[in-house]
Amino acid sequence: ELREQVDPSTTLFCVGHTHVPLVRRLDRTLVVNAGSVGLPFDHDTRAAYARLTRVRDGWHAEIVRLPY
Repeated sequence: ELREQVDPSTTLFCVGHTHVPLVRRLDRTLVVNAGSVGLPFDHDTRAAYARLTRVRDGWHAEIVRLPY
């Protein structure tokens, strides 16, 4: 389903509003969802944000968690 929505030439695709943090490769594309600050669906109640870093061969992403 996601493959149908992402242009295959895209190297980074950031989404949101699902309340589930995600960092996943889909072919050449790095798909990132920061999750939720106030109502996470993964039961981790800490605030979350995505940290994106440009590296030599594309992008690196990680989900960072912080206590309120």
